[in-house]
Amino acid sequence: MTTLELPRVQVESVTLITSVARPLLINRDPSPGEVGVPIDSPLALELVDPGAAGIDANATRIWVDGVLAFDGAPVVPFAATVNQPPDGLRLVLTPAVPWPSRARVTVRVASRTVGGGNALDETYSFSVEDRVAPRLASAQAISQRHVRLTFDEPVQ
Repeated sequence: MTTLELPRVQVESVTLITSVARPLLINRDPSPGEVGVPIDSPLALELVDPGAAGIDANATRIWVDGVLAFDGAPVVPFAATVNQPPDGLRLVLTPAVPWPSRARVTVRVASRTVGGGNALDETYSFSVEDRVAPRLASAQAISQRHVRLTFDEPVQ
């Protein structure tokens, strides 16, 4: 047994899931509703069966913005790292190109337990960071030394 001593641990949030539904979609990164997600972030999620059956990876489908990304195996244009412990399935999907700036990305996950006894079909979304520079929409002289500039988005 190894003992690990950390000088400091900071927990930002803890969520208690008391659902008895099977299977469960947990550990999503980016999480539902997250904003400012970096454009090069992979998509990670975990399916867990709190019962004894386990997750049927071959029956698992994941769509990203309506595009099939996982169909029991990664689908181009996504690469995937798949880890399947006995009670679950952990996936890390990496898109071939970065997420579009300011995009709202929708993820749909459909899966079932081994034997098909329990099913899950869940959709969530997150928003990508703004990497598009503001554009000058208009410039108007309001005096000899002052110009009013208007941009296509709020600027500071």
